[in-house]
Amino acid sequence: MGLSTTPCWNRLKRLEKQGYIDGYVALLNQEKLGLPETVIIEITLDRHDEEVLERFGKLLAGLPEVIEAYLTTGDYDSCRKHRRL
Repeated sequence: MGLSTTPCWNRLKRLEKQGYIDGYVALLNQEKLGLPETVIIEITLDRHDEEVLERFGKLLAGLPEVIEAYLTTGDYDSCRKHRRL
């Protein structure tokens, strides 16, 4: 960028303050952690009220194998068989 350390640092801090940079992450080596596979599954709930979502979230939080969980919306392929919870 052609900037010395101080102007570069100031620019970085300004971008953070203005909201262009939300944060920083560390990417973990799944192999070294003993978790070499990434598996994405779909779970369909019968209800989506706050009580059910909170209970389900707590269940997921108790599973050390679950690293991330996402709540999604929209159509899904109704030809597939789903196990209802």
